[in-house]
Amino acid sequence: MRIFLSMIRLALIGKNITHSKSQEVYESLLKKEIHYDLIDCPSSYDIPSISKLLGNYDGVSVTAPYKKHFLSKTNQSEEVVKVGGANCLSLKNEKYFSFNTDFLAARELVKKYKIEEALFLTVCSLILLTWISGLFGVLQIGSYLFYAASFAA
Repeated sequence: MRIFLSMIRLALIGKNITHSKSQEVYESLLKKEIHYDLIDCPSSYDIPSISKLLGNYDGVSVTAPYKKHFLSKTNQSEEVVKVGGANCLSLKNEKYFSFNTDFLAARELVKKYKIEEALFLTVCSLILLTWISGLFGVLQIGSYLFYAASFAA
């Protein structure tokens, strides 16, 4: 059974993530202190179950190399299905959900700057290359905004 505390409880799961500034970003966006854990997993065998994670946290961000790890255990958003990876996990009405806010952020950039839809694949390719090169932290702002919007009310 989940213990409800007044403080929002979030976590980031990934590999070699000790450098993460996610907690500071969330606290800045939400304008309040949160509980935030970094779950650094050297291998996929070290990853806690989704039921344990979402039993302890209000939301979990997922980063490389584990964005595909939870797909078979979640109801996938349209974006997750399209890109084949998730960076946000949540629990609602006893069901697990996965989202890809990197994709949503890229799509919003395309709309904002009126990039032709044909160029969208190019943008997605650049995101993939950025992710592969290890410089994907800039796009993680999508997951920050996703959780900030969830908890702002």
